[in-house]
Amino acid sequence: MTVEDPTPEPFSVAEEPEIAEHRPEDPVIDDGDEVMAPAVVVVMVTHDPGWWFEETLASIAGQQYRSISVLVIDAGSADPDDVRERVAAVIPDAHLRRLDIDPGFGPAANDALTAVQGAAFHLLCHDDVRLEPGVVGALVEEAFRSNAGVVGPKLVDWADPTMLLSVGMSSDHYGQPWPYVERGDLDQEQFDSVRDVLYLQGAVTLVRSDLFEALGGFDPEITFHGEDLDLGWRAHVAGARVIVAPDARVAHLEALGERRPIDDRRRLQTRHRLRTRLVSTTFGTRVRTTPFAAFYALCEILQALVFGRFRHARDISSAWIWNLTHLGSTRRLRQRVRESRRVDDGEVRSFQRRGNVRLSAFLRAQFGPAEGEEANWDFVSNLRATRGTLTVTAWILIGLFLLIGSRELILGSVPAVGDMPPMLGVGDMFSRWVSGYQTIGLGSTSPAPTGFGIFALLGSVLLGAVGLLRQVLILGMLPLGVLALWRLTRPVGSRRARVISTVAYLIVPVAAQSMARGDWPGLVAFAATPIVLSQLFAASELAPFGDRGGSAGPRVTRRPLSHRIIAIGLVTALAATIAPAFMGIVLASSILLIIGGLLAGQFLGAGRLLLAGLGGVLVAFVMQLPWSLSFLADWHTMIGSGSPGGAISVSAITRFATGSTGRA
Repeated sequence: MTVEDPTPEPFSVAEEPEIAEHRPEDPVIDDGDEVMAPAVVVVMVTHDPGWWFEETLASIAGQQYRSISVLVIDAGSADPDDVRERVAAVIPDAHLRRLDIDPGFGPAANDALTAVQGAAFHLLCHDDVRLEPGVVGALVEEAFRSNAGVVGPKLVDWADPTMLLSVGMSSDHYGQPWPYVERGDLDQEQFDSVRDVLYLQGAVTLVRSDLFEALGGFDPEITFHGEDLDLGWRAHVAGARVIVAPDARVAHLEALGERRPIDDRRRLQTRHRLRTRLVSTTFGTRVRTTPFAAFYALCEILQALVFGRFRHARDISSAWIWNLTHLGSTRRLRQRVRESRRVDDGEVRSFQRRGNVRLSAFLRAQFGPAEGEEANWDFVSNLRATRGTLTVTAWILIGLFLLIGSRELILGSVPAVGDMPPMLGVGDMFSRWVSGYQTIGLGSTSPAPTGFGIFALLGSVLLGAVGLLRQVLILGMLPLGVLALWRLTRPVGSRRARVISTVAYLIVPVAAQSMARGDWPGLVAFAATPIVLSQLFAASELAPFGDRGGSAGPRVTRRPLSHRIIAIGLVTALAATIAPAFMGIVLASSILLIIGGLLAGQFLGAGRLLLAGLGGVLVAFVMQLPWSLSFLADWHTMIGSGSPGGAISVSAITRFATGSTGRA
C-alpha cells in the first residue's frame, strides 16, 4: 500500500497506460480483446471506522470494473495506524492520506481536487457502505448513456437489503428534503427506472472529475449533514444532469451517529440548507423566498419556546445567526456559482416540490392516521379514514365559524373600544418604553409597561404597520386558543374526545363576549390558558401526560421540570404585557389543580405542579421587571380596569350568562 504524507505530491492514474489518454467525455472503447475504460478513483473518507470497515473495503476491492484506483482519506481518526493496517490488509495498493482533524465528509473529500490527477470520475463514498460487484460499472455506464454529471445508486438497508433507503431526493424551495421513496419500503423493483433527481444521498456518488473541479468540490463550510444537497443543487445550476441508476445497489449502514459525541443534526441541517439556498439561487429568488423562510423559522422558534422545546428553538435561531456571520464566504461561493451558471432557477425548481415540506409534514401528523394505524403519505387516503375525516371536517367547520364570525373585523378594522385602544407609532412606543415618565392622566414616574417594547419591536418587523399588528394580535387570539386546546388534549389519544373538547372551548361565549366588550385581556387569557395548562399537566407527569399513575398517552415527550417552568414563565410574561392579571390566573390554576387532585385522592405530581406554577409566575415577574414592581403597589394594575358594561363574574361565566344584561 502507498502511504502518503499529509501534503504529498498528487498521485496520477495516468501512470496506467490503458486509461491515460481518456477524458470524462470519452466513451468506453472496445479494442479487440481489451476494454479501454475511463479511470475511476474511489475517494473514501473514513473516521474511526468500526467493525464494518473490512466489509466495505472488500466490496470495493471486489468491483468488476477494471480501471479503478482507491484513495482513502483518514479524517482525524484516533488511531491512524489501525486505519492504515486495516486498509493495507484488504486493498494493499490503495493510497492513503491523513488529516489531523475531522473537517466533515465534504471538506475531506475535497482533497481529491489536489490529490488526484488524470481521473475521469471520482466515486465519493462513506466508509460504511457495501457495494455490489457491478456498482462502479453500472454507474459509469449510466453516466455515458444519460450524459450525466452526477450519478448515484439505489441505497438499501445494510442489515436487510430488501428494505429501501433512497432512490434519489428532492426538496422544497427552502431546501427541506423530500424523498422519492419512503424509508423502509420493500424493494420490489418498483423504483428501478432511471430518473433525474435534485440530489443524491451522499453515501456513494459518482461525479465527473471536470464537473467536480468546476464546482470547486463540496462547500468547505458544510461539515456534516447537507453536503449532498449542496452538490446536487449546484450541479443543476451548472447545467449537469443528476441521475439515479437503480441497477447499482449499495447497502448503507448509516453509522455516522455512532461516532458523533453530540446529536447536532437539526442544527447543522437547518444551517446548511439555508446556506445552500443563499448560495445557489439568484438575487430575485432570494428576495422572494427569504422573507417566507424567515417567517416560517420565526413561527417554529415561537412554537418551540411556547411548548418548552428550547433546544429546538436554539437550533433554528443559531442556524440563521451562523449564516449571518458567514455572509462573506457565502458571497465568495455565490460568485463561483454565478460563473458556472448555465440554467435559471426555474429549471432547478422543476425538480423541487411545491409548498413547504415541514408544514406538510405537520399537517400529516395532525390529520393523518392515528397512533398504531398504518402510515400513508397520501393526504386524500388519510382523509378517507374515519378518524381523519372527523378531524378535517371539524377543523373546516371551526375555520368557517371563525371566518364568518370575524368577517367584518377581518375585512375592515377592529374598533378602538374598551381595552383595545389604537396603537402608537413605533417610535412613540419605543420612547414610552425607555422613558421613566408616563403621560397617562396627570403623568407619573412609574415604569413603562413591557408591552411597549415588544410592540415596538414587532411593529419594526412589519415596517411600521402597527394597525396591521393590532389587527393580528386581537383577531389571532381566538384561533390561537383553539389550536392550543387541541394540542392540550393530544395525550388523550382519542380524536373524537379532542374534537369535542376543542369545539366546546370555542363555543364558550367568554371569548365572543370579550371581543364584543373590547376586553383584550380576556382574549389573551382565552388563548394563553390552554398553553399554560398543557405545561402544568406535563410538569405533573401524571397519566396520560406522563407515566405516573398509568400509561403515557401518544406523542408525550418528557422534559426537565426547569423547561416547563421557563415555558410557563415565558407564556405568562407575554400574556401579562396585555393582561397583568394572568399571573394570578396561572397561580390560581396551579392551586386549584392540586386541590382537585387531593380531593380525588391523587397525591402524585402535586409538588411538581406547584413548583411549575409558582416558578412560572416568578419567571414572568422577573421578565417583566421593573414594570412588574408596580403590581405590588397598585392592585388595580394587577386585576385590570374592567371593560365597559362591568366585569363578568365567575357565577355568570359558569351559567354562560355573559350577555349585556347579565342573564342567560
